Amino acid sequence: MRKRVTEASGVTPEIRDWYKGELRKILSKQTAEEGGYDFYDDLNDFSIKEINNNNENNNNNNNNDKYIKNQENIRKNLLEPAAFTEGGFTKFKIESGDTLSAISNDFGIPMEAIMKANGITNANQIDIGDVLLIPEGVDYTDLNNINFIENLDKTKLITEKEHPYAPVREKHNFQVIYNIAKEIGIKYPELVAAQAMEETGFGETQSAENNFLGLKATPSEVAKGESERKLTTEFRGQGEQLEEANFKTFDNIRAMMMQYKKQWNDDFGQYKGLVNANSIQEAIKMLQAEDYATNPDYDKNVLDIIDRAIKEGWF
Repeated sequence: MRKRVTEASGVTPEIRDWYKGELRKILSKQTAEEGGYDFYDDLNDFSIKEINNNNENNNNNNNNDKYIKNQENIRKNLLEPAAFTEGGFTKFKIESGDTLSAISNDFGIPMEAIMKANGITNANQIDIGDVLLIPEGVDYTDLNNINFIENLDKTKLITEKEHPYAPVREKHNFQVIYNIAKEIGIKYPELVAAQAMEETGFGETQSAENNFLGLKATPSEVAKGESERKLTTEFRGQGEQLEEANFKTFDNIRAMMMQYKKQWNDDFGQYKGLVNANSIQEAIKMLQAEDYATNPDYDKNVLDIIDRAIKEGWF
């Protein structure tokens, strides 16, 4: 089975380049019949691929034993002692034909440990293109030691740097916004959480520093340097078009949420806040009427995220 290592925690680009050189030295000395490998670069990651795929189906026990031993030696003598630290992790990108049980066998890690590290409850739910977190250097006999998700910062939105598996990031980021919104008294916390996920691609981008809701800056905030000017996509009756806008910067996510509460949830000047809405659907219509969002599919997109959050028990 081909094994792809896209990143190991604590490994710098310089160290990774050294590993590449060492791998080439080892692999170039092996023939295909000995279970040799072809080494190749893929974007910024590196991988090990079989030269002779027939080795997997070879009925000769001696050859199979030698093939397996070569795999184990490369991992044990080169990768494990240096690339992976205790309690660290590596990443694995799912490709066609991959299964959790096969990945488990490939890495020599219990499938239950991989599932716990990625919040997976159904072993068949992985999809092509998913990137899993593979736990390394922990005691797999006690799943309580697999606490990557539990240790995520509950006050911050995370990116693939903190956890590579998208469903983990999507749930975590929704919950961060939801919990703060609920704490500060926003009437529909699930709505603002879904808005943030829609605005940012589940936390992948932000309008400005700590601005995950696309909140615009006032002229005075712009003058004080409390904004970032960026291109944004708007729908103004002539289809999709790019516009420049000044987005407010915030010291932290909570400050952003307090601004949203003041400006949109509560009554603000002549604007009737979302506290007056009798349903989430009505609240979204109020936002659209005030040009908070110009995308004609905004209501559907936000409601779809809320429906998913309900089905998957995010709140």
